[in-house]
Order: sequence, then C-alpha cells, then structure tokens
Amino acid sequence: GLGATVVVLPELADSGYVFDNQEELAAIAAPIPAGRSAVLLCSLAYELGMHIVSGLAERDGDRFFNAAMLCGPSG
Repeated sequence: GLGATVVVLPELADSGYVFDNQEELAAIAAPIPAGRSAVLLCSLAYELGMHIVSGLAERDGDRFFNAAMLCGPSG
C-alpha cells in the first residue's frame, strides 16, 4: 500500500520544553523502554506495523538525557 512505514517525531515529543529546572525535568523524564511514553510508542509501532522514532526525556536514576528512541513493528 501507500501507507507510511516510518514516523519520526520531534525532540522531546512527549513533553516539549516545559521545564525550567532539574526538579521539573525529574517529574517529566522516564526510563526507556519502561516509561509510559516509550511503552505507548512501542505498542503503537507494533499495532500499526511500522517504525516510530521519537525524542524523549529519559531518566536513568538521578541522571537525565535528551534521548531518541526507535521502536519497530515487532514492538
């Protein structure tokens, strides 16, 4: 068909730049792949049979990252 096979979302697609300090960032950031946005995006990639690339605010313990995540059709 003519459907998309890859969707690329922008940097910090799940939150935008809505934080002014590290405490606000801590409330937004989540682990990858276990965070809510990551799980949702990978579920969508599986359901739609496509690849999804998204920028997310990632948290790993007390460290934060401006991360990019790729989910494929296998979830």
